Amino acid sequence: MDERTKARILVMGFFIFTIMAAMIIGGSREKITGASVAEECKIECSSSADCDDGNDRTMDGCAYPGSCSSKCFYEDF
Repeated sequence: MDERTKARILVMGFFIFTIMAAMIIGGSREKITGASVAEECKIECSSSADCDDGNDRTMDGCAYPGSCSSKCFYEDF
């Protein structure tokens, strides 16, 4: 193999390596940048007033108000 052929093979190998590296990095962009999509949460209540069921025989309340874990609760008394 002459020196010209060796140089061509070396240059082609470098270009193939560069293209493959770019494809790998581009395909895993989320992993490299740490980008992620957070799911939106549903805030059920921000205070006990948001949980009024209109029934005077229950105590209405909001657990974890204003958070993604917020839930209305109703207790008979």
